[in-house]
Amino acid sequence: MADIAAAAGVSERTFFRYFASKEDIALQDVARVLPRLQRAIEERPPSEPPLEAFLNGFRTLAANPEEPRLALLYGGLPESWSTVPLQTGARMLTMLEEAVSSALLHRATDVVQGESDEARRFRMLLATRAGLAALRTALIHFYELGGLKAQPAERFVELVNEAFRLLELGCRGPVDL
Repeated sequence: MADIAAAAGVSERTFFRYFASKEDIALQDVARVLPRLQRAIEERPPSEPPLEAFLNGFRTLAANPEEPRLALLYGGLPESWSTVPLQTGARMLTMLEEAVSSALLHRATDVVQGESDEARRFRMLLATRAGLAALRTALIHFYELGGLKAQPAERFVELVNEAFRLLELGCRGPVDL
C-alpha cells in the first residue's frame, strides 16, 4: 500500500481516505472497463449468437492497446482464482456478469419463435455465465503458465479464444494450446 501511495504522490493516510483497500482500486479499474466492454458487445451484428458476440466484444477490447490489462477483471492472488473468490473478486465477477448480460439482452434480436421474455433472459444469462467461465478458465491457466512474467499478453487472448472454441464444441475435441 505504501508503494501505491508513493506512486500516486500521496501519503498512506490520504490514500485510505479514498480507498479502503487495494482491491477497491481494482474495482474502480473494472468499473471503468465495463462500459467499454458493454458497448463492444452491443455493437456486434445482431446475427451473431450471444457467445460469439461476447467473445468478439472481448476481442475488440483486447485488441486496443489503450485498454488496461483485462486481468483486472478478477481480484486476489492467482492461486485463489481456482477457489472461492474473495469478497472483492466476487463483486468484480458480479459487476462483469451484469455488464455482459445487460449488453447481450440489449442486442438480442434473435428471439426464437414463441420464446418468452423470461426464456430469452435465461438464454442470455446462460451465455453470459458460460462465457465468463471460459474467460476465467483462460485467465487461471495464463497465470499457471507464469502470467505476464513468462507470457506475452497476446497469449491470454489466445487462451480466451481457445476456451470459447471448446465451449462452442461442448468441450469436445482436442485442445489447441
